[in-house]
Amino acid sequence: MPWGPAAYRHPMAKKKARAGVQRLPEPPQSVELAATTAIDSISLRGFKSHRDTKAVVLRPLTVLAGENSGGKSSIVQPLLLMKQTLEAQYDPGVLDLRGSCVKLDRAVDLFWRGALDSEPHEDQTWCVRFGVKGLFFEAEYRLDDPAKGGVLLYETRIVLPDGETMIMRDDLSASAARSVYLKLANAGVLGQYFIPGMPSIFGYQVFSSRCAHGFRIVPFKGVVRPRSAPAMHEEVIPRNVLERLIHLPGLRGNPERAYRVTRVAGRFPGLFQDYTASVLEDWQENQSPELQGVKEDLALLRLTRHVQTARVDDTRVEVKLGRRLDDSGENDVVNIADVGFGASQALPVVVALRAAGRDQLVHIEQPELHLHPNAQVAMASLLIAAANRGARLIVETHSSVLLKAIQVAVAEDVTGRLQKEIALHWFERDESGASIVRTADLAADGSFGDWPVDFADVEMDIHRRFIRASGQRRRGAT
Repeated sequence: MPWGPAAYRHPMAKKKARAGVQRLPEPPQSVELAATTAIDSISLRGFKSHRDTKAVVLRPLTVLAGENSGGKSSIVQPLLLMKQTLEAQYDPGVLDLRGSCVKLDRAVDLFWRGALDSEPHEDQTWCVRFGVKGLFFEAEYRLDDPAKGGVLLYETRIVLPDGETMIMRDDLSASAARSVYLKLANAGVLGQYFIPGMPSIFGYQVFSSRCAHGFRIVPFKGVVRPRSAPAMHEEVIPRNVLERLIHLPGLRGNPERAYRVTRVAGRFPGLFQDYTASVLEDWQENQSPELQGVKEDLALLRLTRHVQTARVDDTRVEVKLGRRLDDSGENDVVNIADVGFGASQALPVVVALRAAGRDQLVHIEQPELHLHPNAQVAMASLLIAAANRGARLIVETHSSVLLKAIQVAVAEDVTGRLQKEIALHWFERDESGASIVRTADLAADGSFGDWPVDFADVEMDIHRRFIRASGQRRRGAT
């Protein structure tokens, strides 16, 4: 199936009664999206601190750790920029720099600038590349005229499984554009206006769209386009994958007494915490087993055993949590704003892990935020369970407890399957300010070789300092 929104190939074009005139067939009533497509790697060049980052492999559970400002969040930001650009209700141009997921005032802040470098120059570029279904999508951007600001789309590339690279630019000739389109159609990337076994009745032009280049489809003379046909263009960007991305930032908002009612449809534009209350309400109304799963997860975190929703009016819904952990507290509930801050920060994470569909990418910053160490251990088990259900998680963490709990789960897994479904990436920066990404594969016993585990080093160091200082104090007292 094509990875874009057009998962449909026209049948042979029907001929109208009048000789020499062909009519395109009516479009299908519904077009199924390739919903089980997942991104399996990301690499950057020239983006923020990522001067020349090698591919970061994504597995069902991908953990990003390391020092502050090491580049953990930046590795995902190009996907978030694309997500918010594709979701924008207005036309933001190539990239929406001030959306709900990423907020920037200056385009130059997207470009690599070393510790000793001045502002990025006009012809400097940055590039993002990610793998989908055995192919690679690449988009390269250039800084616009400083007087105008913003970002220009320089080039879009699709790398086919055989290694051949299809290049799209605004200046591509009509014949070159047709050649690229047909090769992409044969590879399954495109196909809405591709008729196998029949000479093309279209001309193809490359044009700059949101995030990436696309194709404008121009019927040749003598071809009549029905009024109900879809817009005559196709995108090469895997829109379905990016728009399904669930994003939970490190700060998930203050608890509210009532939340805005939203649509619940498997796609969550913007930040996921804005949808949490409505998702819970939908599950409650439909008696979904997912609601019981949320209750069990919250109990495992020792936050509550009961969660309810209640409509305030047509635009707002209230979330209530039980005050006790035993089964008798079903009616002893209070507004989420009246419980500990940890509950309001953990609830969106728990709901997102239950709401994520198969191969749906979920990006979570600091899932351990405001949680007791025991709850952080439990959170690791919830992440693993969601990955086992088919979600694809990218988790940023500073918690040594969370990381250790994942290692323990691998060591305790007698099947050995979990070991292969976890990727660990450590981020740090060199003297020039460039990000260095080191990857480790977990061994069967949960250990990870030569990974720079400064979490453990910090813990051991502070423990030694405490023993030394405490001993000195006791000796001084005697």
